[in-house]
Amino acid sequence: MRRIWAIAALTLRGAVRSRIAPLLLGVLLVVIAGLPLTIRGDGTLSGEVQILVRYTLGLALLILSLAALWAGCASVSLEWQSKKLQLVATKPIHPFELWIGKWLGLVLLNGTLLALAGGVTAGMLRWRLREPLADPARRGELLTDILVARRPLVPEPVDVDAAALARLDEARRLGTLPPEVSPETVFEAIRQALRAEAFSVAPGGARSWRYPRPGRLDPAHPLSLQFRFSCSTPGPARVAGAWSVRRGESGALVRVETNAVATTPHILHAPVRDLPPEGLLTVEYRNTDAQAVTVLFPPDGGLETLARAGAFGPNYARGLLVLFGQLALLAALGLTAGSLFSMPVAAFVSGFVLLMIQMSGDLESLSARPVALVSHHGDALFGPHAAVFFQWVLRLLGAAVAPLRVPDAMARLTTGILVSWAETGRVLLTHGLVYPLALAGLAAWIMRRREMALAG
Repeated sequence: MRRIWAIAALTLRGAVRSRIAPLLLGVLLVVIAGLPLTIRGDGTLSGEVQILVRYTLGLALLILSLAALWAGCASVSLEWQSKKLQLVATKPIHPFELWIGKWLGLVLLNGTLLALAGGVTAGMLRWRLREPLADPARRGELLTDILVARRPLVPEPVDVDAAALARLDEARRLGTLPPEVSPETVFEAIRQALRAEAFSVAPGGARSWRYPRPGRLDPAHPLSLQFRFSCSTPGPARVAGAWSVRRGESGALVRVETNAVATTPHILHAPVRDLPPEGLLTVEYRNTDAQAVTVLFPPDGGLETLARAGAFGPNYARGLLVLFGQLALLAALGLTAGSLFSMPVAAFVSGFVLLMIQMSGDLESLSARPVALVSHHGDALFGPHAAVFFQWVLRLLGAAVAPLRVPDAMARLTTGILVSWAETGRVLLTHGLVYPLALAGLAAWIMRRREMALAG
């Protein structure tokens, strides 16, 4: 272990001597201090937080990510090229220890720079928001909607598959299925239509969202209901409605009247201090508009119910830990690529792997669909066996990178959404331990093989 820490210290010392670390620190400080001065927000408090957290910290993360990949690739490949690593074969140190030492050095460097960037950003945020925080009215908006950690409540899913299948069977029986369209396509169209129908509210009607496990609700802080809808009247018409929140089987409920504009996002707060502490939570919208207007909520994202889960400071710290885990993985990826290839090839390969990680959600959706390889004329390029092979390749790639998906920490911080300890721990475990150890084993095996080739 002493040898590993010695190599880590040498890696840090080399970064400082080569002026990489001071240069990165200078660039980060210029970005954090200069970007808010060059980008103008929309004048709202949320826009100010977006600039300072999402854009500024996001650009700092991009710089650190590229630096982590480049430094990881260069740390091994350039030393192979300069013959420095050939000395490893004559010293009592295992390639695994060498890799871990270099990785720890890079992780400590990136973690220090990220902590400095996060601290300066937090200081800038507090300085820029000092006037709104001093105003009682605007302070309430900040601490309720923006500078807060709220957990989304998960409603019961709307299951329309059985009804869609029944309609499809009826269409088959009546012979009304279009011959040029596959039954799967017809089923999906029926399913989407039924989902839209389930989220529509006729004049005088109501729509309920049920939350079977809402957890404990803080009576000192209201529920936040973020909603948007469209209506049967064209244009941004106002629609009168009433929201009610009930918990358990008692008659106690909270009712909030609204006169909201269609197609516009809205947020309202429902106090929960008078509701029972346990039981099923039900949120209901009733269409009380005097006109015959039908309201349609989007099935995905029409209503988000958020409960207070903590303060902004701890949530911000957890978000930084998630970003730290990502940087640790990038350093490991660069080191392993540098063990395999020369510097330009290592940078290209590590960048390609990073792209695959970013596309993990797209890979999963593509692997769930039939693969059709056709030319621009519509002719099949390969047979059905090749299509099945490519589909399995997509599935394997998706399964390999699926554990590396991370929550969008900066988006959550700017919208007051909780970055949980469970998510943070998972990222640190996968990105900061499991995958780096696997990559370390691969790199050590490669380095041993290269040493043997040089010795022979």
